[in-house]
Amino acid sequence: MKVGERIANRRKELNMTQEELARRIGVCGKSAVCHVETTKNNLTISTLEKYAKALDTTVLYLLGSEEDNQNVNTIGGRIRQRRNELGMSMADLAKRTGYKDHSAINKIETNQVNLSVDAVERFAYALYCSPVWLAGWSDKSPSKPLEKDNYVKVVVKGEIKQNEVIPVKLVLKEG
Repeated sequence: MKVGERIANRRKELNMTQEELARRIGVCGKSAVCHVETTKNNLTISTLEKYAKALDTTVLYLLGSEEDNQNVNTIGGRIRQRRNELGMSMADLAKRTGYKDHSAINKIETNQVNLSVDAVERFAYALYCSPVWLAGWSDKSPSKPLEKDNYVKVVVKGEIKQNEVIPVKLVLKEG
């Protein structure tokens, strides 16, 4: 992947427009950003540093170092890997886990924040995987979540206590 493609992908991952990125790096209009994203060009290190800062990443990542942003040997790296597998944006994951916005998710994915056990469990639930896998204690990759049509709706009448086991009778219908 070329530098421009990595810049475009990262910008989209952050739900950022070209205009917003242009403003953050200090250029007028989106045309300069569009040019960088779509053409082969030789950016200076100082320009790459501006893009990296604006995109909450590093120059190494923009130059193609997968290890820098997606180290799957860390909780943050596994969260990013799983989120990308599911095609989920940082903003979507933030909503599903109770965080304010994508910037908190970025800090978690780049291992700038230590997560509590409760937070790991919330991320595991949101990403359809086990906390054991997220923590790196298991190499068994999580499977893809079931399609919406394959879920079963269970109606519960009354109260359920925490950790209470509830017997469920499934009736399969043809069709």
